[in-house]
Amino acid sequence: MRRMWEAHVRHSAEMPFVPPAPSGNEESMTMRRLKTRIVVPLLSAALCFGIAGYSPAVSETISPEMVATGLSQSGGLGKQVSSRNNPGKQQSPKSPNNQAVPSVAADEGFRRLALDDSFDSTKTIDTELTGDSGFLWYPAGIDAWSKKDTTKDEYSVSNSVLRIDPKHRTFNYNFATRDPNTGEGQSFGQGYFEARMRWEARTDVPKVTEGTDDNGYSWPAFWSFSHKRISENKIPYCELDFAESQRPNEVLSTIWAWHGKENPDKIRNRKNTHTAEGLDLSEWHTYGTLWAPGKVQWYLDGELIAEQHWTGEKAKENMQQPIDADGNDTSRGNPFSMFDQENEMNVILGTGTGRPFEVDWVRVWQR
Repeated sequence: MRRMWEAHVRHSAEMPFVPPAPSGNEESMTMRRLKTRIVVPLLSAALCFGIAGYSPAVSETISPEMVATGLSQSGGLGKQVSSRNNPGKQQSPKSPNNQAVPSVAADEGFRRLALDDSFDSTKTIDTELTGDSGFLWYPAGIDAWSKKDTTKDEYSVSNSVLRIDPKHRTFNYNFATRDPNTGEGQSFGQGYFEARMRWEARTDVPKVTEGTDDNGYSWPAFWSFSHKRISENKIPYCELDFAESQRPNEVLSTIWAWHGKENPDKIRNRKNTHTAEGLDLSEWHTYGTLWAPGKVQWYLDGELIAEQHWTGEKAKENMQQPIDADGNDTSRGNPFSMFDQENEMNVILGTGTGRPFEVDWVRVWQR
């Protein structure tokens, strides 16, 4: 899954984005997790992470046992929207903690700031991988999937900016709002999800040590994933990708309904991309996603750039009916309706080797 959206939001330090040389001074972990890990049948990382919306053929990112119902947004299937309508740039009255509520969130009743991290320190991060409560971000790997931890030499916080620069294959999963092994932390239902981010724009994906590189399968990503898939190995489950990128001037965003082989329903997966001339991904931009009943809308610097509906009149404009393995219409309704029942999505930040990723802040607004 890939998404790339950009904006002209000024950061306090408008300096060029220049990735520093990798540090040779690696810091070892001093603590391991203290809590009992949730036992889930072992799955390969590739199975678990069709992750962060990799759009091409489903078989490229998951095993034959999984079928992805995925719609990449920003063109084609996800209706392209004129940037002249700009509700996201207007601001509503302040929330109780004095943060301005984006109008697009306020209009849907999402006025409560459920998550707010400006990365002023590492105190919000479970740096010692304890899996304990009290943190906003958990860099723990997923034990049941043999997904490695993101260790302290792979990220840093400086000048109120989180920088992630992993040295191992990540599948776009470095920081999550809930520990995948102990279950501590926070998951989210419908709301408005927003982050201010930047990353190095490049056409190639650098390779590192054999066996540790991402081979082009990881890239900067701000996304979410159903916790029940991790904790209970449940299928079907939801994935919503807020913003990702692989190439210059390109942002991708995707909605996924994942199914197992016991459920033959699926949707044709189309690759759709939002591209803009002069879009510099190494500059700061604000990426927002509204997830509300019957719809998802994606914003770039306050501009509505794509949307997907599964109820109402607009759903008819870009709806894809489920098809079976032979391409026959099963007429069983829109699979994305499962998003109206989902209320435990883990927000995730991640990138791949050689793709440094910087985050100024992350906010989630809910009812």
